Amino acid sequence: MWIATWCLGFVLFSCPNCLYVGIGLAAAQNKNNCDSQVTKSKPQNLTVANVTSRTITITWLAPKDGEDRITNYNLYYSHDNNTYARLLANTHIYTIVNLIPYTEYQLHIVAKCEQYIKSESSDTIIQYTDVDGPGPPIITNATCVPGTNGTSIFLQWTTPRLFYRSVDEYIIYVYDTSDIVKNFNISLPKDSINSNHNQYIVQNLTDNTMYELKIKGATKSFLGNHLIEGEASEPRSVYLHKDCDNDNTSKNNHN
Repeated sequence: MWIATWCLGFVLFSCPNCLYVGIGLAAAQNKNNCDSQVTKSKPQNLTVANVTSRTITITWLAPKDGEDRITNYNLYYSHDNNTYARLLANTHIYTIVNLIPYTEYQLHIVAKCEQYIKSESSDTIIQYTDVDGPGPPIITNATCVPGTNGTSIFLQWTTPRLFYRSVDEYIIYVYDTSDIVKNFNISLPKDSINSNHNQYIVQNLTDNTMYELKIKGATKSFLGNHLIEGEASEPRSVYLHKDCDNDNTSKNNHN
């Protein structure tokens, strides 16, 4: 043991830079291995696993060569000439968040070995995010319908200012003082559903009752068959009674 220690000390004393040269050669060898293996292949099977209006989850496989030398990945995604980059851990799944609804994104990834050595880029995939729910409609009129003995409410509202693709249905919520009385979807004609002149008559209500109404817009999913509900309007209250036919305010608003 003391002979080996004496020899090492003699070498370091005679050539103090030899240790650093040895370490440098090892690092260079490791870099060359990394360079020669990782850079000649690319990540495989980049796939979309799940999509919502504001997220895309992707999965992939490591390059066929140099998998054991990969340290992390770079993710690149873009839309409308805007490109974003994310440095990822050495993983094979990732969820991109804070995306824009109903927008086309282009995505690809690159494997990394050490700090600057990169593989070839994966195949680029294109994916749309789903639509999101519309913004709140604005109720412009909610009054008793003349000639119904206080059992119907005439509703008018504007189309939401913010929506993605279209507003396909509306959901009307009608409350009395205790709970929801009616909750139903309505589909208006396609030539009017995105106008500012939407209207509907809620029937078969009870006189001498205070009602509160809200409306939501809904959009059919771009990627599925379900409806995506939006924000509710501000509530409007209407008191129904048999004499509302003679209420000048109701008549004027309805007209």
